[in-house]
Amino acid sequence: MQQTQVFYDLRNFLTCQSFQIKDLQLNLFKENFGVKESNQTADQLVKYANLQNLFLNFKCNKLCLTGVSNLAICLGKCINLQHLYLQFDQNNIDENGAFNLGKEIGKCFKLKSLSIKICQNLIKDNGLSSLSLGLTKCLSITTLSLYFSQNQIQSNGVSGLADALQQITNLQNLTLVLDGKNNEIFEKGAFGLGVGLANNINLISLKLSLLTLNKINDKIIKEFSKGFVNINQQLLVFSLNLNNNQIRELGTPCFGKAIGNYMNLQELQLKFEQNQINESGAFEIANGISQCLDLATIELILSSNDLNDKAMSQIGFTLSKLKKLRNLTLILNCNCINDEGLIDLSKSLNQCSVIQNLKIDLFSNNIGDMGIAILGHQLQQCNQLRKLEIDFLANKIKLVRQKLIQKIFKLKRLIRSKISI
Repeated sequence: MQQTQVFYDLRNFLTCQSFQIKDLQLNLFKENFGVKESNQTADQLVKYANLQNLFLNFKCNKLCLTGVSNLAICLGKCINLQHLYLQFDQNNIDENGAFNLGKEIGKCFKLKSLSIKICQNLIKDNGLSSLSLGLTKCLSITTLSLYFSQNQIQSNGVSGLADALQQITNLQNLTLVLDGKNNEIFEKGAFGLGVGLANNINLISLKLSLLTLNKINDKIIKEFSKGFVNINQQLLVFSLNLNNNQIRELGTPCFGKAIGNYMNLQELQLKFEQNQINESGAFEIANGISQCLDLATIELILSSNDLNDKAMSQIGFTLSKLKKLRNLTLILNCNCINDEGLIDLSKSLNQCSVIQNLKIDLFSNNIGDMGIAILGHQLQQCNQLRKLEIDFLANKIKLVRQKLIQKIFKLKRLIRSKISI
């Protein structure tokens, strides 16, 4: 008996008679899917009594209150569901539709993993709070991914979400995306989110994204850090995307201290592109990272800030302490970094004796021949390096391009490289 069915056409799905399958994928992306079609889909879905895994992709359609409510009622009857993926981006779902969706999903008591993508709709604060409340009844969930970009969400909605999250006590993996110019998370929401997350004592992976004009400033990052510092100290994976906000040096001390609290971290991704972080801010972040001695993977994005050579030196000093580091990505383009900063970083890299994958982007800084020459020499000491990508375009390099390339190709274990100078 076939256990998985995948449909890309509504008509084929509606005429299917194989109702015993446990795994169903329905992809109706950009199909002008409205009330009529949602009714038909709901009527057919409810016949799949044994469903355990359900993937619904209705992105870029015309789902509104009636349509999403009909689908939600159907989902509430799929009581054996363990894994549910909903893609509802770019529809017309409002706060009432979000309420109905949360209410019905809350009836799926066996759910272990849930992903809801509902970006570019109109759910607002009430919709987010109502949807989140429904999720509190799904006590078996261990993996939760929520994408709510561009929904006119502010602090009250985030506080409601935070209150709900702390009731999902078995949660181990959380991804939360609240990007977009239509979302504004102020101090109250940031603090509430941090406090709410702190109560998830089983959390081992946390990924947050609040990029693009969320108006996250020093006050807000400080409030978030106050709550965040109390999250489960067994956290293994942490990712935070705060690109395109208003963070300066005053917000970074609390955040750096919070990061340093998670000494078991193995994977860290910090994205702070297009903020106003300077030498002092970089020091605080790097100082926090230096406490996480088990880190194997780091991605640090600080493009278009106010970093200088001293900031690079501190980043390099931190990296030299991380003896288990295998994968490193540094995106530091469009700053004020000179040869001295690159030299200090280069000397630190050769102390990362097990590093295998390295990416450095210093596009549009003030790097010259001396910095590149030292980098090439130090890279030769990285005996385990397998993949290397470097970008030094738009700097002041004149004479040493070929010498650097020759040194790179002498790396014995290197299997892939991309050099832009």
